[in-house]
Amino acid sequence: MSQRITVQFPTDRDNGFYFRVFCWADDRLYPAIDMKGLGVSGARNRAYRRSQATTPGEVLGLLKKTRMRFLLVFVILLVSVGCRSMPATEQAPPATVSTFLMFQEGNAQDAISLYASVLPGVRVERIERYGPGEPGPEGTVKLARVDLNGHRVMFSDSYVKHAFTFTPSVSLFVDFASAGELDAAFAKLSEGGAVMMPLDNYGFSRRFGWCSDRFGVSWQLNLPETSSTATTRPAR
Repeated sequence: MSQRITVQFPTDRDNGFYFRVFCWADDRLYPAIDMKGLGVSGARNRAYRRSQATTPGEVLGLLKKTRMRFLLVFVILLVSVGCRSMPATEQAPPATVSTFLMFQEGNAQDAISLYASVLPGVRVERIERYGPGEPGPEGTVKLARVDLNGHRVMFSDSYVKHAFTFTPSVSLFVDFASAGELDAAFAKLSEGGAVMMPLDNYGFSRRFGWCSDRFGVSWQLNLPETSSTATTRPAR
C-alpha cells in the first residue's frame, strides 16, 4: 500500500490561517487533520493558498515559512502511524494461514472433541453445520474454526467421498512443558490409531513420539531440551 502526506494551506474567509493534512493511500485522498491558526495576514493566506507539500522535507519548509513550527508535531505523528486516520475498511488485512483438515467419514466433531480433551487450551471460534436440504448430512460440520493452543485449524466434513485421506507426511507438531503431559497426550491420540515412533529419547529430542490418531491425523509430540544449545528436529 503506497502512502504519502499532503499538506494544503487554503484561504480562510475570516482572514485566519487554515491548515489541512491529507493522507494519500492507494490513489485515494483521506482528510487526516484540519487546524485553524490565527495571526496570519490575508496576504500571506493568498500567497500560500495553493502551496502543497508531498514529502516530510517540503512539509518542514512550509511550516518554517509560516512560523507555525508546532504543527510539525502533527505531521510527524501522521507519518509515524502510517495515516491511521484513513477508514479502517480501506486497509487491506494481513494474510492469515490456517491448517485445513477435511474428514471423509463425517467425524470432524469427534476429532474436535478429542483434541479438546488432549489440549486444554483448545477454543472453538466458530462452527457451521449442514442443515436440512443441504449437500452434507444434517448436523455434520460444514466448517469449524478452532484455536489449538494458538494454532488455528479448520475442520470440515466432506460430503464428497474422495479417494484420499490424511497422510503422515503432514503432522501437527506439539511441544509440551512436561513429560507427564506428553505421555498422557500420546496415549489418547494414539488410541485406535497407529504409532510410527514410540515415546523415547532419539538424540534430537530427550522425549519424542510420532503417531496418527483414529481419524488418520498425524501428530509429532515433543519434550524440548532444556539446554539453549540443543536443537529439536521433526521426525524424518
